[in-house]
Amino acid sequence: MIVCGVAGAGKSTVAAAVATTNGWVYLDGDDFHSSASIERMRRGEPLADPARMPWLAAIRDAVAEQLRAGARVIVACSALTRAHRDALRSPDLDVRFFQLSIPQGTSLARLQVRSGHFAGPELAASQHASLQPLQPDEPGMTIDGTMHLDQLIAAATAYVINRIMPATDSWGQ
Repeated sequence: MIVCGVAGAGKSTVAAAVATTNGWVYLDGDDFHSSASIERMRRGEPLADPARMPWLAAIRDAVAEQLRAGARVIVACSALTRAHRDALRSPDLDVRFFQLSIPQGTSLARLQVRSGHFAGPELAASQHASLQPLQPDEPGMTIDGTMHLDQLIAAATAYVINRIMPATDSWGQ
């Protein structure tokens, strides 16, 4: 499963907590960025798709490797647009998306107090401008990212393990 959304949505927090709670492998999409991309974002410059596509391919390949090894894997990755999400999928991967939806003001506030990360508050507006909600034919669900962490962990776990949600759903919105 890929926990996706804008910078500051809580992707890494939710994905890492779900992994810890369930004994899954956790991959942070930020670890797959090139140093050039990180420096660009550190300067407050959003990435264009030519810089994103190799990054997304590397994440997809890492997920495939984990799945081939028999692991359950959860990834934190922005996957802001349909094209980004399509790049993370392949015919042999059952990739599902858990999109955290938060207001732009919440994203900005979280990024202003976050330290030690290359994605700062100057990226909030561009991330929200680029964001495309999950479409009905995309495998995943959208959830209110401002919910309590325990609720988000429970929802993500239930979605993946039990598949109790429809293919695309909106929950907690």
